[in-house]
Amino acid sequence: MNSAIITQQGQAIAIQTPYDADFVAALKSGIAWQSRKWDQDSKCWLVSEAVAEKAIAIVGQFFGVQDHRGKSAAESAAAQVKADQRFILEQEEWIDQTIDALNLEIGRRSLTSKSPGKARYDRSLLRRSLKDARRPMGQMTELRTQKLAEAVRLVRSKIDE
Repeated sequence: MNSAIITQQGQAIAIQTPYDADFVAALKSGIAWQSRKWDQDSKCWLVSEAVAEKAIAIVGQFFGVQDHRGKSAAESAAAQVKADQRFILEQEEWIDQTIDALNLEIGRRSLTSKSPGKARYDRSLLRRSLKDARRPMGQMTELRTQKLAEAVRLVRSKIDE
């Protein structure tokens, strides 16, 4: 089961989940629009603390819940990296297929005048994310952590297409 991550953000909770249309519909029907907001930049739902428990109950119907409220910033960051690593490993087959498709695209583009730069970057990012997903936490540098999070956003955006 995929996991949802709950964190505190001021007077709201942030709910980060993989995309699930049924979850979105349930959240929208169960939580008034005044109490919820989609944060496009963070790719998460912000829900008023007044209805937090109700929102978390809805989340629990669709995902495993990792509640990080009340944890230190370091604990939350470490938990986020571990969640990103699990997500990448869960998507390993899809990532391998995407890397194969990018290899074909790069080959085709090198025969034309189109630059394969973006495809090469995405391929490199995905390859590295598979390695970083298996890396022990103690070996994860800040840059590797950022790149892993970038890979998670890339995979989620492509899966949602």
